[in-house]
Amino acid sequence: MRFPVFLDTCALYPALVADVLLRVAEAGAYTPHWSPQVLTELRPNLAKIDTVGDAGAGARLDAMSSAFPRAAVTRYEGLIEAMTCSPEARCVG
Repeated sequence: MRFPVFLDTCALYPALVADVLLRVAEAGAYTPHWSPQVLTELRPNLAKIDTVGDAGAGARLDAMSSAFPRAAVTRYEGLIEAMTCSPEARCVG
């Protein structure tokens, strides 16, 4: 049984870390999840990298979504208020 893992921007931003995490998920060790807000936050940060740019950031997110079509979580908004972490750490929303 694969266990679910939520990957936030901090995990998906560094190319090497994201590559390792997604390859391990692809091998079946776990099921990756992220929110549309994580991808919205991730894209402009990736685009700021000189060797990535906007086109590269879009290509990376498209590849992630294509490889893991069920990774995007939805209908979680009602849970955000119950989170006990600081508001800026509530990266799912």
